[in-house]
Amino acid sequence: MAPWNEALKVTPVAHEDGVFQGKIDSEWTIGFVPHGGYVLAILLEACLIHQRGTSHPDPIHISAHFLRSCVVGPCKVHVETLKDGGTLKTLTAKLAQKDQSNIVATLVFGRLPPFNAPPTTTSGSEVKPVLATLTPPSPYSRLSPFKTHPSNCTFETLPWRMSWKQHMHWAPDHAHVSPTRTHGQPGPPTFAGWTEFTDSDNDRVEIGPSALAFLVDVYENLGILVPELGMSEMWYPTVFLAIEFKFAIPPAQNTAGVYAQGQYVNEGRHDTYVEVWSAPSNTDGSGAKWREESRCLCTSIQMNLSVSPSVNIKRGKGKL
Repeated sequence: MAPWNEALKVTPVAHEDGVFQGKIDSEWTIGFVPHGGYVLAILLEACLIHQRGTSHPDPIHISAHFLRSCVVGPCKVHVETLKDGGTLKTLTAKLAQKDQSNIVATLVFGRLPPFNAPPTTTSGSEVKPVLATLTPPSPYSRLSPFKTHPSNCTFETLPWRMSWKQHMHWAPDHAHVSPTRTHGQPGPPTFAGWTEFTDSDNDRVEIGPSALAFLVDVYENLGILVPELGMSEMWYPTVFLAIEFKFAIPPAQNTAGVYAQGQYVNEGRHDTYVEVWSAPSNTDGSGAKWREESRCLCTSIQMNLSVSPSVNIKRGKGKL
């Protein structure tokens, strides 16, 4: 049972180019099955090592299909290059157990803009549309959807179904309650909360790119936010998940905000749109412009099913 950085660890396999080995930890599960965002983070970590020291070090986009559930135990990640271009490099990766692919993904690597990249201006002859960036203080830029500074939120234990609760906690932004749960007003079910990883000494852990692949899958699901659907006790396995990375993560970033919205449910199959935001640098809550200083680190879309908990138990007890 390992904290985040240990549970994520992968190493190259000797004499096998593009092959990495790791171990899916028993503590990062939903019920009995390894959490989808966690196993995708293991796959991304292998790709990051594969790209280390190249001219395309940063993940730009991931498109992942979850073919079957993983189980706790050893795994391998196989990484291959599909195209090596000047600006972008496209990889394919699969996470396998017992020579069976559980996740297959296409990844695009390049170089992310720095966290403090200024917005593009339209003055003078220095404008380069190919490098255009939209950030505050541009009036067209999206501000952080969070209403409450993390210092004014209460960090609490994760829900019981998230078995990694001793290595992470969150602080829901209660000022951003889903409209469907407030006075009966219409609107898409919404979750917003600040999250932090902790290590074995209960110290906060710095967030890296692989953590974002996990965080886009850590929120109150649509079935929880809308109890009228009768889905609150179900298991929500991920079938498809895509992530677009926006900015490089700033140094010493220990806290991130997860904003999630679900809109459609079709016979239990449902969608979720997620944004992960940087936390304010002024940790004491001072400064009136903390929302303007925050940046969206990545966005995600995903498709989930609603499955009986008995299926989770059966699949989680599978043997390698």
